Amino acid sequence: MQKLIILIIAITCLCSCVSRKLADKSIDISAGVPFSLLTPASLGKQLALTQAAEISFDNNQHELLFQAEITSKKMVVVGLLASGTRLFTIEFDGEKITSEGISKVIEKIKPGYLIADIQLSLWPDKILREHLKQHSDCFKSGQCELLNSNEGNRRRFMKDGEEIISISYRGTPSYKHQLEFKHHLRGYGLKISPLAIEEF
Repeated sequence: MQKLIILIIAITCLCSCVSRKLADKSIDISAGVPFSLLTPASLGKQLALTQAAEISFDNNQHELLFQAEITSKKMVVVGLLASGTRLFTIEFDGEKITSEGISKVIEKIKPGYLIADIQLSLWPDKILREHLKQHSDCFKSGQCELLNSNEGNRRRFMKDGEEIISISYRGTPSYKHQLEFKHHLRGYGLKISPLAIEEF
């Protein structure tokens, strides 16, 4: 009987976790606006970040800790509860996205979206702008635009004059300060506050 209980617990744990690989590097940030993910090396620096994250979606708010590492070879984002319990690990090596963790959390987070949101928020304006013009027909044609405030404290992604995404910063460089990401069409928000930063 005891062996049966252990087996059931093991199966339940396995079913609650998922490991996936996604080969598609293109993420639709809006209808008709695909975003081709940048390589981790294109950031131009290597970082290890610990961040407090507030995620809001469908009038629900969740608080997590993010541990993010960006090197010349990969991006890794780990989502943790305040207690230290790991919810997910997402890795992008420039070609494919690998995710593992609690399946329900990963389905809601959508790993490709999270990697895209981080890149749209943290990558330097010049690199991001050149990438969009090279890899997005919407930005090539001028139907979509990337707008920045003169002070560098606000970034906006527009389509046909409508604001799709807005990102506000408390200072520069962006990874050293609090930022707030809002996707207006998805009704999704992400507020990130840095707790620890390592550059290497």
